[in-house]
Order: sequence, then C-alpha cells, then structure tokens
Amino acid sequence: MFIILGNSLRITLFSKVILKIEASDSFTIIYIIIGILGFVLGNIAYRRNIYQSILNFLAAFSIPILVGAFMLNAFSNRIAFPHSLKLGDCTNSVLRYSFETARGHGYFLTLYVPKSQSMLASTNTISSFKFTGNLRISTGGNQLVDMALDSDRAWLTDSSYVLTGLGSNNTNSPPLDNYMRSHNNYDLEIILNPPPPSGSSMWMSWKESKMDK
Repeated sequence: MFIILGNSLRITLFSKVILKIEASDSFTIIYIIIGILGFVLGNIAYRRNIYQSILNFLAAFSIPILVGAFMLNAFSNRIAFPHSLKLGDCTNSVLRYSFETARGHGYFLTLYVPKSQSMLASTNTISSFKFTGNLRISTGGNQLVDMALDSDRAWLTDSSYVLTGLGSNNTNSPPLDNYMRSHNNYDLEIILNPPPPSGSSMWMSWKESKMDK
C-alpha cells in the first residue's frame, strides 16, 4: 500500500511540474531544464563518488550554457508573430467598426476583395478596383486622425489593398502605430467611393512579440 501511495504522490508531483513548465516563458523553462540536469548529475556523482569530474564538467560548460540561454531568451523576446482580425464585411460605402486593440505593434488596415490587381500588356500592375475615401480614427469621442485613402496609395497584393502605412511596403500613408496603442478602444469610420465589390471584407492586422505590453 505504501508503494502504491508513493507512486501516486510521485505522479501527482510530476504532473504539477509539467503544468508549471507549460505555463512558463522560455527563459524559465531553460532554468528548469538546467536545474533538472544538475539534480540528475548530483545524484550520479553522489552514488559514484565522482564529484571532481562533475565539477570540472560544470565549470567547463555552465558559463557557455548560461550565456546561450540568455541570448536565446533575448532572441525569442524579439520574434514577432502576425495576427489578423476580421472587422466585418463591406456592404456599403460607409463602414463603422468599434474594437479593442490586442497586445502588439505594427497595426495596419487591409481591404480584401475578390480581385485587386490587373496585368497590363507591359506587365505593369494596376488596381482593378479604383476608389477614394477617408479613414477616421476616434477614441473616447475624440477624433485622432482623418486620413485620405485611395487605391493608388494602397499597397496591392493579389487579393487585397493594404490601406495604411506598412514600413517600406507602403510609405504613401502613415502607419496606424502613430495613432493606436495596445489594449485601447477605438472607433473606425471608413468611407470608400465607390463601395467595394460584393464579397469584400475589412481586416485589422498586427504583430505581437513578448516585448509588447
């Protein structure tokens, strides 16, 4: 009975450790792994009386491991993952959306249409849907910006128009990071003339890393 009880306690403890590891960030996981390795090596050294060999091994490899762990953590904190949120379908020329921004940076607005590009005989790419309009961003009843939009300023892909600034890919319009921050509520009013074709939708996209707050 004591053996069964002991095994049950070990399984419960092991499960709690696994849950703790899954909930930890990368740097914490690395420390846990190093601690487990140290515990295992310590037991081996105790049973085989080879403390000096273990100490020499740890002295030779502990500093590179810690430096590597620090660099890995710093690198992982800067990795940014893309996210997108569908604001809604485009059913007329005036579109209004209210939402709270998620944690992240590099926000940009994209209009998805059935087809956004046409190829000319000269292989130049042109817009298959010509439009002009405005983007108004407000928060708490205060208007932050009234930005001009048009198909010539947008960055074209096969099925979308990136309406706002996106680094070197679209410098014709200012980036939304100039006006929007994480975890804030915003109201968007988008006016497009003529209205987008049937089947179009509006999306908000951004990037998220561990360094974002």
